[in-house]
Amino acid sequence: MSSHPVRTPVYLPRFSVAALALAVALALMMSLVVGVAAWSIRDAGYSRTELNAQAQAAYERGVAAGRSDGIQQGRAEGADTGRRAGYERGRKAGYARGFTAGRKIGYDRGHTAGYAEGYAAGAASVQPAKKGGGKSN
Repeated sequence: MSSHPVRTPVYLPRFSVAALALAVALALMMSLVVGVAAWSIRDAGYSRTELNAQAQAAYERGVAAGRSDGIQQGRAEGADTGRRAGYERGRKAGYARGFTAGRKIGYDRGHTAGYAEGYAAGAASVQPAKKGGGKSN
């Protein structure tokens, strides 16, 4: 029996000391950047209460500015939308009221004209009675 070495189908890359040195250098550089940033924030000269007060003041200024802008824009857009909706509702109601009133006037005029025409036709068709041609007592 012969012994054969076991070979894996996956080959691992060679170990490089230069790659290890580069990885360590990058990690040290990132830790240096984080340390400097933390040190500069710590030494800003503002306390936590001052920062909270400034944040609250900025929030209140933003709310006030947003409210005034929102009111102004809402009035401009609301007036246009309200005017348009009011016009549509008023036009619909006015059209319906005018249509009803016009129909009533039309019916009344038609009735009057028809009655007058019928009366005139009836009066013209009646023959006048003869005078003096009848029996006398």
